[in-house]
Amino acid sequence: MLRAAFRQVPQTQWKDLVQRLSYMSGFSGDVSEVTASAPEATDQPFRFSYKYLRKEYPDWANRRISPPWQLCSLVQLKNEAAKSPDPLKLGGPGEYECKSKIELPKGYTPGLLPAADMVRDFAEYHSSYSFKDGVFGAERRLTLKVRELPSTRRSDYISLQKAVADDGSLLTSFNMGTTDLRAQADQMSADELNTAAANLLDQNKDWVLARDLLLKATLKDPHHKWAWNNLGRAYAALGNTDEAVRAYQQQIEINPHDEYAYKGLGWVYAWMKRYDDAVGAYRKHAEINPGDKDVYSYLGSTLGAMEKWDEAAQAYEKYAALNPDRPYSYTQWAHALMKSGKTDEARKQLDRALELDSGPMTLNAVAWERAEAGVDLDQAEEEAKSAVDKTASNLGGPLSFDVPADYSQKLSSLGAYLDTLGWVL
Repeated sequence: MLRAAFRQVPQTQWKDLVQRLSYMSGFSGDVSEVTASAPEATDQPFRFSYKYLRKEYPDWANRRISPPWQLCSLVQLKNEAAKSPDPLKLGGPGEYECKSKIELPKGYTPGLLPAADMVRDFAEYHSSYSFKDGVFGAERRLTLKVRELPSTRRSDYISLQKAVADDGSLLTSFNMGTTDLRAQADQMSADELNTAAANLLDQNKDWVLARDLLLKATLKDPHHKWAWNNLGRAYAALGNTDEAVRAYQQQIEINPHDEYAYKGLGWVYAWMKRYDDAVGAYRKHAEINPGDKDVYSYLGSTLGAMEKWDEAAQAYEKYAALNPDRPYSYTQWAHALMKSGKTDEARKQLDRALELDSGPMTLNAVAWERAEAGVDLDQAEEEAKSAVDKTASNLGGPLSFDVPADYSQKLSSLGAYLDTLGWVL
């Protein structure tokens, strides 16, 4: 199809043709320097290349992009085509290869995605990524091995098409090294400073630099929609709770409905043992986003620290309702119920936790709750022993060379489970 399209227009209009192809694929930048092999040379593979310039590349503001893969993909079947009894036309045999080279601003390096290799009897798909001398490279190759597939193989095609589409939609993230960040910080915009600092915070590294970048961001744009929240995170990571509180409060002044600022503020208040303030912040967060899956756990924990166990149980009940598949939500709820004297209701929640998961971690947690409350000690002993036995059986024998990758973690867990068993006994 591409060969035919190039044959139908004169060479002087190839640039316009590729520009239209780019627009149709969702890439609205400017195309230039279009070259192509001879369309009429049907005994040779058809190749074309071009340069693409776009000042506002999609999602670069968040320092992540997806290369222009538009020509190396499989067509998604619509409803009628997906159910048709006719053979599925693939248009093979044929091979499509897409290569892109993207020149990055100085100092940025990508977190390269793993290569993908999908091989089927009717098609193959491969993708890979590289980075050298400031240029991010991406390659994608799609090979169609047959002209058509029987209608009975439609599900196989749909499965591969989805996998190829999912791989093509992955975003590559880019970060700037700390030395380059410090050197270029004064020339960066508030958005760029905030994004760079947020990446540092997300990776748990160089909190001092993150703080410094965010201070510059808030000076450049005192009403930035995210920078004060991230500055609160940076101060909290550095242990400067007073400044963290001030930063979160400034974020709330800019956006009174910022749930993340209230969550961060609640966490800092709880750390400072200002529990009433923490409860107020968490309740405000829950008011803004009642569907948040974690805020009621934070609220329950804080109310527990205040020994307001009835209120803590109510918070954990909401936490369990939002996380019905998490055994931990029921053991936490049971803990608050035990503390508030509602033993029978607590037993029900412990049983629900074990119904969801009978693994060592849940067995140990349930045994611990029973032992701490001084109830059902025979049952707690059985659960604690089971947690120990299951963990020990996964460690291998004393002469085994088949050591699991998480051996140290399991050994540490075994020690904790033995501690629980010792307490029960």
